Amino acid sequence: GIDVLAIANKRDLLPEEANNDALKEYVAHRLRMIQLSVLDVCITSTGRNKSGLQEMYDKILEYSKDERDVYFIGASSSGKSALISEFLKMFENKTNKMIVTHNFEGTSLRGFRIPISSKHYIFETPGTGIDNSILSKVEKQVANQIIPKKKIIAKKLTMSKGSFLISGGLCALELIDGPKTVIKLFASANIESKVRKGTAEKISSTSFRRGALKPVSEHFRDIKDFDAYDIEITEEGERDIGIAGLGWIHFIGNKQTFRIYVPRGVYVYTTRSKVKYVK
Repeated sequence: GIDVLAIANKRDLLPEEANNDALKEYVAHRLRMIQLSVLDVCITSTGRNKSGLQEMYDKILEYSKDERDVYFIGASSSGKSALISEFLKMFENKTNKMIVTHNFEGTSLRGFRIPISSKHYIFETPGTGIDNSILSKVEKQVANQIIPKKKIIAKKLTMSKGSFLISGGLCALELIDGPKTVIKLFASANIESKVRKGTAEKISSTSFRRGALKPVSEHFRDIKDFDAYDIEITEEGERDIGIAGLGWIHFIGNKQTFRIYVPRGVYVYTTRSKVKYVK
């Protein structure tokens, strides 16, 4: 029953040739899939190449003009505080009230309270955790390696039937059936990834137990610590398989069947491609 303006941040981590209008529609599509309708979508970046911030500022004020409170909600590590800082640089306070730090009643949580009229405010809320993200399952130092700090350069690899794409000690993707497939892995450069032949047990002993590729988590060192999902690709065209908090694998759909191993409780999805390469 609330109106939602979705802000997709860290645009600077994606390839420059990615189409912003397509990214907006992708974000709206993903939210519709979880039955959350949105008024609008902004694509933003607070990094070295700032972008989309004026559009975000204008839309926040536009959609709050009926004197409604605004709650600025976002996951931890999404850059929410940086977005608020950029908002404040553009903000003109036309009230006699101050921008203050606000305590949420009954908690020790705090955030900015920004007056947009004499009776209505923008509330910055504390960063939320995402229980089904890999970032919530691993140690802090491992999470810091998973979160990209600079532009992602997709790693191009080729899989054949029976091969595994292994990414650190964090996940493995097996091509169970289908033709040889070229994939592009979008993930932090700190995650070592290779395609190898073998069995799930062999992958478990080398990559998960012995940590042949980095990073590894002490919480997940055996195949028994992982969930396995079979994904049948029936759609044609550019597709993604995503792992919440880690990244995604891009490929052309051609009736493949994949099996993906992820730490227990981590969300896996398949969807149309986020980043399309158009000549």
